[in-house]
Amino acid sequence: MSAPERRDPISPEFHEVWKELDGVKPLLTQELEEAEAFWFAHSRTPQPESLSRWSVLPLNFGAWSALAAVIVLAMWWWVGVGTNATHYQTAKGEQQTVTLADGSIVMLNTDTMLLVRLSNQERVVELEQGEARFTVTHDEHRPFHVKAGNGMIHDLGTQFIVKHLSDQVEIFVFEGTVEVGVLQPASSATASGRRLLTQGQQVRYTVEGHMSSIEPFEEHIASAWTEGKLVFHAQTLNTVLNELARYAPGEIRLLDPTLADLPVSGIFNLENLGRFPQALQEAFPITATQINPQLVVLDRKSSS
Repeated sequence: MSAPERRDPISPEFHEVWKELDGVKPLLTQELEEAEAFWFAHSRTPQPESLSRWSVLPLNFGAWSALAAVIVLAMWWWVGVGTNATHYQTAKGEQQTVTLADGSIVMLNTDTMLLVRLSNQERVVELEQGEARFTVTHDEHRPFHVKAGNGMIHDLGTQFIVKHLSDQVEIFVFEGTVEVGVLQPASSATASGRRLLTQGQQVRYTVEGHMSSIEPFEEHIASAWTEGKLVFHAQTLNTVLNELARYAPGEIRLLDPTLADLPVSGIFNLENLGRFPQALQEAFPITATQINPQLVVLDRKSSS
């Protein structure tokens, strides 16, 4: 009868632990080799697997210590340090609501990417781009952080929105308190620092590290997208067009640059943004011309 195949007493999970804790590995190498040699020697004579068999194995103290250390380290890694990372993404014009493992709820707006890492020590969300509303489940033992650009938002309350565009990040607090800090602040003392925001307050910071002062905001405007709408109040046409570009494919281009500062107010349904050029023609002296399925041009209506 052929000799039984040599078995590795150290499971793949334990090997992964050693990869992460390589500095500790040399301290137990000799003991692990002794334990492995004993295992291989005794595996040549198959015996019934029972509790009594394992209880009388004549391993020396060093071998038992080595195996016990491996088990403890594995438990420490998987239970104490192991992190569950999940990636979420929405396409342009799409929205999604997810419930995290800790019970917190995140609503992703259009064209948004975020990475969630949950561990027993902390909860970290990296908002890579886009906009999300967070309703956080309180856990005093696991702080909740949102990283966006070069800043970090520490949740001390329950509801807030983070909007991460290419050049700046905006934070709006709807309930509770959040602390905002810039990781790489600008050189100016007045431009950097930390801000503590409460309900109804907002702040923004740029990619250069400049942080604004705390300001009030209109909650129904900032959260309109969560109800399928966009609300504008005396905002420039150029600002409105940039916001619409986040939701709808194609481009609306201004032929007359003097139209850029035209103030626009209104409520628009996200499911019917294609009517926006027509609405402009009805409210302002503007002509909207569909050049192709992906391009609409706006020009000032001739006085004649």
